[in-house]
Amino acid sequence: MKKILISLSVIGLVGTMAIGATMAYYGDTETSEGNTMTAGSIDLKIDYKCEDDLCEVPFKNLGVGDHFFGRSPLYCDIKPGDSGEVTISWHVTNNKAWGRMTIADIQDFEYGCTEPEAEYPDPTCGPDDPFDPGAGLGELSQHMTFTAWMDEGNVEGWQCYTIQGGCPADLEEGDNIFNGSYEVKIAEDMLVSEFATNGIQLPEILEPGTVYFVGLQWNLPFETPNIVQTDSLVASIVMEVVQSRNNPNPWPSTVTQLNNGGFEMGDFTGWNMTIPSGASANVVSSHTGDQGMSYAPTEGSYFALLKTDGPGSLTKATQQFTVSAGQTIQGWAAFDSGDYQGFNDNAAVKIFDSSNSLIVTPWFAQVNGNPDYWDGPWTSWSWTASVDGTYTVELSIVNEGDSGYDSYTLFDANVIMP
Repeated sequence: MKKILISLSVIGLVGTMAIGATMAYYGDTETSEGNTMTAGSIDLKIDYKCEDDLCEVPFKNLGVGDHFFGRSPLYCDIKPGDSGEVTISWHVTNNKAWGRMTIADIQDFEYGCTEPEAEYPDPTCGPDDPFDPGAGLGELSQHMTFTAWMDEGNVEGWQCYTIQGGCPADLEEGDNIFNGSYEVKIAEDMLVSEFATNGIQLPEILEPGTVYFVGLQWNLPFETPNIVQTDSLVASIVMEVVQSRNNPNPWPSTVTQLNNGGFEMGDFTGWNMTIPSGASANVVSSHTGDQGMSYAPTEGSYFALLKTDGPGSLTKATQQFTVSAGQTIQGWAAFDSGDYQGFNDNAAVKIFDSSNSLIVTPWFAQVNGNPDYWDGPWTSWSWTASVDGTYTVELSIVNEGDSGYDSYTLFDANVIMP
């Protein structure tokens, strides 16, 4: 099910008052009668066309059954490297407006547990009950990305007022292909979590009477691991408009997204690092534990790998972030213990407030109480803010006892959710 939001603009009424002098010998009154103020409106209508003519929907208000993606049987068997596109035409009436797309109502389903998926490992793999889809247990939304562009074609401006897929004045306008010297990407390889939190804002004010073509593409990267096998993602694409007059910043963000939260830049850009002598911190695409467990990214291509060295050494990565009450920071962590009982190396995720006081430790793992030289699984963690504020997340590992054996900790997919 896809959604469309219609926004109304309201014109406020302002009264004025004149104050006269305390004494007046002459007077006059002029009256302007019948003044009427009427609230304006904005109405957004959409038409869209899928690639390969899999769907074509005329100019309308969207409703039940309007699906940008999922109409073809191909969507029931997507694989790493697959992608799909849709051209969305925006028609706004009556008033100039800003436009934005977001993704909402995200539902991940597991739909069973294949052997490759279980061996990844997938800590939420299952259930195998054919009548239980495993709601909330799938991982497809952690790996799928979206790219969007203004499908303006090869001629500057918008030439094709009603024709989708090109018009005689510009055959490349609205053709669902990123090409032409004037086309601009407004999002590239955006994760679902960022799409949901920040949305994709159209770069220009929408003028009534002009048709704007937006290309939207989903992609499942080639490097996506087996953890998504049999998984399913259901979500709504939401398009919204708000008046632009007297509204220069329609969607102010109170959220500071983590910079390079999933380490997809291939380094620690955005993070403050503490690395004692002899310890290490690397961004890697794979790691093998002492007991032979093979670790791969939970999303994307990379994850962080921190190593200890020396008694009491603390290796850590920290970053500040800003959230509103009710918003959640979450991620994945794993502990590869290189030591044995009594030498209690440990790893943690910690959240500190603006005064650097520890608030909570949403994830912790240690040597003691687990098998010696333990390869711990990827484990999800999360924390929800109770008040607005700026906080610090710390990803760390500590050596306890001696430096005879090193332990490792892994971190990935650190994001802020709505």
